[in-house]
Amino acid sequence: MRLFLGFIFIFCFLQSKVLPSVFYVQKDQIVSTDLVQNAKPFRIATFGDAFELKVSASELKDLFARYGIDVDFDEKIVHFVYKNSLELSKVERQIKTFFEKNYPTLKIQSVMLKPVGMQKEEQFSQAKLNQSMLKKDKFNVMLISTQQKESLFLCKIIGDMGVYQSTQSIRSRQSLTKDNTAFVRLPFDARYQQAVLNIQDLEARSFIREKEVITKNKVKPMVIVKKGEKIDVSFEENGIYIEGIFEAMQNGALGDEINARNLESKQIVKVKIISRKKAKIL
Repeated sequence: MRLFLGFIFIFCFLQSKVLPSVFYVQKDQIVSTDLVQNAKPFRIATFGDAFELKVSASELKDLFARYGIDVDFDEKIVHFVYKNSLELSKVERQIKTFFEKNYPTLKIQSVMLKPVGMQKEEQFSQAKLNQSMLKKDKFNVMLISTQQKESLFLCKIIGDMGVYQSTQSIRSRQSLTKDNTAFVRLPFDARYQQAVLNIQDLEARSFIREKEVITKNKVKPMVIVKKGEKIDVSFEENGIYIEGIFEAMQNGALGDEINARNLESKQIVKVKIISRKKAKIL
């Protein structure tokens, strides 16, 4: 009877186990027991500097079969996600605030942290952040424990960011409008640090491909005042406000300083362009 029950146990163990397609692992190395608790331990993969790995289900089935274990998965691709066992919520909030402050349209879903090398169970209260980290969505950061000890961690920002993207090819000197651009949300990429957040009165500095994220190096202020045009010029000082009609002596874009001539007195003054055909005396 005991022999019969033992046979049933072995038979059931060797039957195909249908496993989920997502596994959360709390260490750098992924081993067989992370998938099948009672399996003989063997290495499957290592995260390295990644936080997520995707492995073909058929490859995993073949690997387990070498050790006499028949498994199956509910998807063709098995997804492994690194999940830190340390309490890092305070540090994660600090990093989230730092990035969202510097990227106005960024919405962070998660801040992923992983110790570089072996790490003892400690509580961390602060991250040493600097501006160079904003240029990357994955970077090394030093965390400070409540005991004032420093430990190096790998950090990855997961989120999406609002950017302007071209909806068609835009030629050099062509104006940016709602007809040739769209405001979209894309997975966060630190390359978007120089993304344009307002297309008003901008034109292409160079050719922009269709569906390209529009960055500051690709555009320039559009000329909104042309030489010889009449412009409204204002002057305000000590509560006194004066307005007059002047002639622009040069072309100018928003924010440019140009010379303008008073049509009555013929006096030439320096003005700053504040909007289309409007300026203020400096």
